[in-house]
Amino acid sequence: MSYGCTKKITLKINNKAMKKLITLIAIIAIAGMANAQGIININPDPGGEPWLAGGLRTLTASDYALIAATPKLTLTDAQRSRDLPSTLDNSTLPWFRPVFNQDGGSCGQASGIGYNFTYEMDFVRVLSANTTQNQYPTHYTWNFLNGGEGGGSWYFDGWQIIAANGCPNVQTYGGTPWSGGDRRWMSGYTNYLSGMSNRMLEVMTIDVTTEEGLQTLKQWMYDRLDGSPTGGLANFSAGVSDVFSMNYLPAGTPNSGKLVITRWGEQVNHAMTFVGYDDNIRYDFNNDGQYTNNLDITGDGQVDLRDWEIGGLIMVNSWGESFGNQGKSYVMYRTLALNLQDGGIWNNLLHIIRTRADYEPQLTLKTTMKHTSRQKIKIAAGVSANTTD
Repeated sequence: MSYGCTKKITLKINNKAMKKLITLIAIIAIAGMANAQGIININPDPGGEPWLAGGLRTLTASDYALIAATPKLTLTDAQRSRDLPSTLDNSTLPWFRPVFNQDGGSCGQASGIGYNFTYEMDFVRVLSANTTQNQYPTHYTWNFLNGGEGGGSWYFDGWQIIAANGCPNVQTYGGTPWSGGDRRWMSGYTNYLSGMSNRMLEVMTIDVTTEEGLQTLKQWMYDRLDGSPTGGLANFSAGVSDVFSMNYLPAGTPNSGKLVITRWGEQVNHAMTFVGYDDNIRYDFNNDGQYTNNLDITGDGQVDLRDWEIGGLIMVNSWGESFGNQGKSYVMYRTLALNLQDGGIWNNLLHIIRTRADYEPQLTLKTTMKHTSRQKIKIAAGVSANTTD
């Protein structure tokens, strides 16, 4: 990952004073994990906006251990019996930024940072996401992750970086989510300092293999399970090539003619964002002329979420407004629970986040360095309560 030029960069490290060790080694090392798989354009119109996918790095055993250890969002008995509205779309709220088209293989950061982190920061601060001052860039995190070659990453990779050192807003980063391209690291102590107040609070997962998991997701989208006036979003990954199937909702059904995803591909190569749901949409999967949730259409001898032909989620993509319904599409509920080879999402798992409304670093470190190869840079700093250490 040598860039063949001398670049002066100013980095800064911070953390709370009682931490034993503060380091950027982990952030910089993550760049080496990028898997530069081929990026593909899904758009059938060669002259249209690119709908890019591909490049998600291969997950390691450590990644799966981290995912397994991530707290799970679950319902209480009282929440299980709550009535919810039949439709909900959080993309209409002021803290959801306008739809945009990702640059390169940055879908993980487009969904996890461009959409979800922006939404959560503006929710807790009650700000409108229609200005660059209240939006967060995809490439601040992606450029630590892409190996200098446009490789892909997962949304939780970016969240780890923000948890460690924050994230500047788009205005500070340069005016667009991708200012400077896919090899730029932001320079300037004040720029890094400005981003340190923008932090993660927690990451949780929702297992959506069952109807209860779907209900948990809908409750999160409605009021975060804590009575908030509005709910949150959820990130997921899935395949958008090979057997990936997009169709249109049938005539005579709710929202007829709108784009709906009825099957995901078997190669997981894209990250996206769920913003709402609609219990009324329907699609006839077994071509029996009916729309049912109570028939065993998979032929496995039981009726569960995988058999549902009624109801779906609202997904926002990072392929611009030319995709689907002004950048959105419906996704049938059953794809949450199906196995990957049957058209389901990755791991039947969603990720949700919360962010901090207020955060101030207690200790910062400023350094200026000059080097011809960013891959060889390592910075570490230690802090101790014992001044004699």
